[in-house]
Amino acid sequence: LNITADIVGSRGREGRQGVHTDYVNALLGTKIIIVAQRDRWEDHYRLFEALLSGALVMSDRMLSFPWGVNESTTIVVYNNLQNLETKILYYLDHPEERYTIAKAGRELALNHHRQHHRWEDLLLGNWSDRNEYGVSYNRP
Repeated sequence: LNITADIVGSRGREGRQGVHTDYVNALLGTKIIIVAQRDRWEDHYRLFEALLSGALVMSDRMLSFPWGVNESTTIVVYNNLQNLETKILYYLDHPEERYTIAKAGRELALNHHRQHHRWEDLLLGNWSDRNEYGVSYNRP
């Protein structure tokens, strides 16, 4: 079992000025990516970068996952460190299930959560089904 729990690439403003080869290679060479999102960073772009990688994505719970992200279908949700360890070991021993969820997560991110989808939604979207914050739970 090979684990990386370190910064890959650059961080802060320096890390978002372009595509960092080390970061992309780390994403593409990983079977399972664990995302832990602080409250004010929920639904952060790192979640979608992880989904796009094709690896199985495990995340802590969020108040509300983005449209189409469903537990055990497109992502695996953990509740605590013991639960995370159990799920990591399970999915390493069950590669077909891991591939199925990872593929569904990647397809969701590619087909519904790319930047041009947000622009289309902002410019052409139906705003009548959104709450006061502009969020719709019915579609992307």
